[in-house]
Amino acid sequence: MKISTILITIMLAHFVAPMLFAQSGKSRVNAGWDSYIAHIGAAAASLRLHETSDAKRWLNAAPLKYRGWEWGYLNVEADQSAATFAGNSAAVTAIAVSPDGKILATASTDKRSGCWIHQTVPSFSRSSTKN
Repeated sequence: MKISTILITIMLAHFVAPMLFAQSGKSRVNAGWDSYIAHIGAAAASLRLHETSDAKRWLNAAPLKYRGWEWGYLNVEADQSAATFAGNSAAVTAIAVSPDGKILATASTDKRSGCWIHQTVPSFSRSSTKN
């Protein structure tokens, strides 16, 4: 190996290595953002294919730090609930629906039962008992 080749190698190592190291630090910082963008893209593609469970999985795995409006929008789009209503403060363990679909009975882990009577779409009135 010639001395000029050795000198060039040393110079490259001295000047180029710090620049490459700085670039690798930037790429580590961008890796989180790149991961987020990949998760959002995968979730959007899953929704286009009507694969809502896959979309939810991609969204839940997206880094929390970067979640913005696009994450919220796709999360709502992936929610396949026909309707939701609040009323049970604990986990619901049983549901029964009347044959005409107008009455919904629930039981929850807080030992409460509820009777939801359909009045107008989508509101229900609630009568609750605690056993």
